[in-house]
Amino acid sequence: MGRLSSFVNMAKWERAVRSEIMAKEFSKEIKALEKETVEILKKLDNLPKEFTERRRLYLLRKAGKEFVKSVQNNIQDSRHDHYRYVQKIGNTEPTKITYKSGNLRKSIKVLRFRKAKNSIFVGPKVISKSKENNLTTFGANNKDVDPYYAHMVEYGTRHSAPQGYMKNGYQKGKVKALDILNKGVKRIVKSYEKKNKKL
Repeated sequence: MGRLSSFVNMAKWERAVRSEIMAKEFSKEIKALEKETVEILKKLDNLPKEFTERRRLYLLRKAGKEFVKSVQNNIQDSRHDHYRYVQKIGNTEPTKITYKSGNLRKSIKVLRFRKAKNSIFVGPKVISKSKENNLTTFGANNKDVDPYYAHMVEYGTRHSAPQGYMKNGYQKGKVKALDILNKGVKRIVKSYEKKNKKL
């Protein structure tokens, strides 16, 4: 029994270390991308804010959608629906929750947060607690999704190998996304110069 528990503890430690290493490596790559993005968008700093603000966000969203596509393409949908039982507020018995095949893939969105007004993010969109409490099926459409297990698929568990869908999707979508930003910035600058020539 002692040997078995030691083996289980070692396996847990290995998974934790692997997840931490993967997360750190991915974090470095994301920071490098942020740096490249800032450098590209710097070309708009000399133009009036009222001219560039909305156009800048439009460009970021467009580049973000490229990452959404590449991340979604790297998710291997399950062949079957999955279930779990959850104790919902106001219920005495646990409720059976169904997760349709494709639930995680459908949850990948371009995200924006109030505290980061000039930024966009790409990843699984978490469902609100109030909505979560009213639904028993997720993934049947693009709206009602619950990717509570997203990190398990990315980094793996004792039952499954890591898919690394976020990291792989980032790597495959990066070149095209940066190309969208570069071309978009050139268009904005050209549009501003053309507009001001007429004045």
